[in-house]
Order: sequence, then structure tokens, then C-alpha cells
Amino acid sequence: MDGHEASPVGHHVALLGIDGAGKSSLVRELAGLARERGIPVQAVSWRGFIEQGGQAGGYPLEELRRLWVRSFRLYFAGGTKADGSALDLPASYEDLNTRGGTEYLNGLVVTGQVAAGPLASAWIELAANTILHREVIGPLRGQGYLVLQESYGYKHLLKLLSYAERLSDPPGRLTDYCHELIRKYFGSYLRPDVGLWVSTPPELALRWRLGQAGRLGTFETYATMGADPHESFLQVQAESAARFEEFAASFGWMKVAMVDAGVDINRATALRALRATALRGPLGLDSDSQDDAHITAEASG
Repeated sequence: MDGHEASPVGHHVALLGIDGAGKSSLVRELAGLARERGIPVQAVSWRGFIEQGGQAGGYPLEELRRLWVRSFRLYFAGGTKADGSALDLPASYEDLNTRGGTEYLNGLVVTGQVAAGPLASAWIELAANTILHREVIGPLRGQGYLVLQESYGYKHLLKLLSYAERLSDPPGRLTDYCHELIRKYFGSYLRPDVGLWVSTPPELALRWRLGQAGRLGTFETYATMGADPHESFLQVQAESAARFEEFAASFGWMKVAMVDAGVDINRATALRALRATALRGPLGLDSDSQDDAHITAEASG
């Protein structure tokens, strides 16, 4: 020992769940609990980082902003509006930000997209998640922060692969290699200290999503390809949930089953799951005061 007190080491907690699963609410609960215990806490996402980075500039902010725009543009590769006119896609992050972000294309039907577009977009997202993990999350964790990653990047890559598969001609699935590559990369190299698989029935998530935002996002359905928004939301989410279940079981993530009940029940579900993780002590989760029959936290695998 050199006589110096060791620097505090924080924890990286990642949440994986379908759109509208209740991840944002859970992050707020965990952040509040951490603050009560005097633990520095930071919620992190690729989008959140680039939007809250202000005018700081430089690496990694500017690089992540460029990748965000490039990923967005590539998704629509080859596409035109339904009337055959060209898509007006942003040329820079500032351009996209001025338009209100990626939601400005909500409700648009696109024709002519090619499968290579969302597939290439997925690999850009893989690069961006690598930078986020190494250059943003890692340093915060090293400074003793509880880092809460609301929406784990594995989810977004899965959806991009599903869009590419839908656009394939003839229709069919991509090789298993693509799925296996991202599964192993996120499950090992980008592995968080604590992973929470927030399991929610797609029908319930749809109701929560519409109640919260009043609409569905561009990348939550197959609507840009002409599909019914509500029906394709359920399809996209069900497909994702099946992959999440397998991922969680393979890499030891904790499953938190969200139910159509009060906030207290779902909060208790998450806290019971966390009692089996490294956060038990730091968050003061040693007592079990809410032993409710509806609490269904369980370990995956």
C-alpha cells in the first residue's frame, strides 16, 4: 500500500427493455435513491450526451454527433417519399437539431429503402456505443458515479437488423452471424456492472407509450415502410423482447417484470432484483420491507 486512499469506483447499470417498458421511470427512481445515499449519479445515453453537451465541442462529443447524423441518414438509404420526391435529410447535427431531432419524420412513409442502409446504420451505432462506453461511461464510473444507462445500445442494433431483414429481397433473415456478433459484443466487451432486463408485455408498453407521448416514434414501428403503426409496434417489440430474454439469460442480467399496477409495486420489483447485485450495499437494499405477492423480480438464467 502507498498510504493513499483508493479512488472510489462507481457502478455502471444498464437497462434493457422494449419501447415504453417503463425504463425512464425506473432510472428516475434509482437516481433518487442514489442521491438520498449521497452517491453521485448520472443518467447516460448516446442521444442524451450529444444533446446536453452544449458548445463544449471536441472529442468525443463532436464525433458522437457526426455518427448520430450519419446513422440517421444511412437508415433511409435509397428511400424517397411516397410520391417519389426526394427525402430532405439533415446534413449535420446542427441541421437535425434545428428540425427538432429525428422525430421530424414521424408519420412519413418511405419507399425504395435498401436493406444495406439500416444494416450499415447498425455498425455505426456499434462504433458510437463503443465510444460512449469507453470515453463517457468509463470515466464517470472511475470517478465514483452510479452511471444509469436507460436504453442499452443492444436494443437499437437489434431493431436496425430487423428493419434490414424486412427490407431484404427476397424477404428473409440476415445471417445468424450478425446477431451473434452484436450479442457477444454487448454481452462481453460492453458489459455493464449490473444489467436489468425490464420485461413488459408489448400491449401494456403500447398503452403506456401512447399515454406518455401521445404518439409512436419513427424507430418504434415499421410505419415508415407503410405498416400500421400500432400493429407494427407490437410486432417490433415482441421480436425484440424474445431476443432480450435470450440475451439476459446468457449474460446473467436480472429480470424485472413490470406489471399493470401502481408505481410502488414496480419500484419494489426492481429493488428486489437489485438486492442480488453489487448495488445491495451502496443503495442500502439490505432490508426487504415490501414482500408483496405481485413482486415478481427474478434472476434470468
